[in-house]
Amino acid sequence: MKNIKTFSLVIIASLLMWSCSNNNDQTDNKPETDSASVQTPEKNSIPQFTEGSVKTETVELGYKIMGEGEPMVILHAGPGLWSDYLIPYLKPLSKKYKLIFLDQRGNGLSSFPTDSSFTFDDYVNDIDVVLNELNIKKPIILGHSFGGLLASLYASAHPDKVQKLILVTPAPLNSMYFEKTFNNRERKRNEEDTKKLVKLMSSKAFVEGDTSVFKQAMILADKINVVDTNKIREIFSHLKFTPQKAKNLLVIESIVEKNFWNMDVSEKLHNIKSPTLIIHGSADNIPLESDQLYMDNIDKAYLVVIKNSGHYPFAEQPVDFMFQVTNFLDNKD
Repeated sequence: MKNIKTFSLVIIASLLMWSCSNNNDQTDNKPETDSASVQTPEKNSIPQFTEGSVKTETVELGYKIMGEGEPMVILHAGPGLWSDYLIPYLKPLSKKYKLIFLDQRGNGLSSFPTDSSFTFDDYVNDIDVVLNELNIKKPIILGHSFGGLLASLYASAHPDKVQKLILVTPAPLNSMYFEKTFNNRERKRNEEDTKKLVKLMSSKAFVEGDTSVFKQAMILADKINVVDTNKIREIFSHLKFTPQKAKNLLVIESIVEKNFWNMDVSEKLHNIKSPTLIIHGSADNIPLESDQLYMDNIDKAYLVVIKNSGHYPFAEQPVDFMFQVTNFLDNKD
């Protein structure tokens, strides 16, 4: 448990440093619109996306829509990130499907909830609220990492509302595999990178809320999740951090992380009726056994392993990834 406590202390220390910086910058309850992420469509190309939001009593849930056709809901990784990093890699699907990129509560186009609640039930209910508001019936749902876990929980709670399920390197279903994932990450991170990370996070620029330094720390921390370390810089280039987004990420991580250390939701997956594709990266820090647990608990589940990829197979092996996804979607069984 020593490593777990050390990891938690790093997160808490980072959170305190960012909270103490920018004294006038309190946790914002309004979603931020990042104009830099809204691209102008090229001539004769598919329009990039339209934006919208749904308000509840405690949170405003933002989303981006791209393409036309059968609806496909996209759930990003996290907790605390937002969907922009997925858009460039999943854009080819918009030629045939209507992609709905939902930003989870607390970041991106979605506000920080007024009650600061981030339970799994909250996330599942948020998905349902947006789908009901958009009058989307029985969509395909694709979730990456934490978004994959949320997609499976939504399909468990609403088995008749999901047509097909695609889980891309989904977060573990129980604490045992979460701890194994954490230990795999720590073993893979070398001493030099650990020292650089500590130096970055204790620097004056980091403490004062320099987003470029925050992003450097994120890239350095996450490079152990890819085979080609240059890829992680490319992936994070699609995320435009602001001081508020960085702070919200740390706050959300510190809240949600607690759920993972005493958790087992595997039996809930027995409720899932929809055909399910599980994609595992051969070099992912999440053990293959974790993804096999998904397959064992979902009746119509298929597991594929994409070679030479880690936690981001859509970016690391885009051709193989898209082949597996489109093949699954085209299969009418």
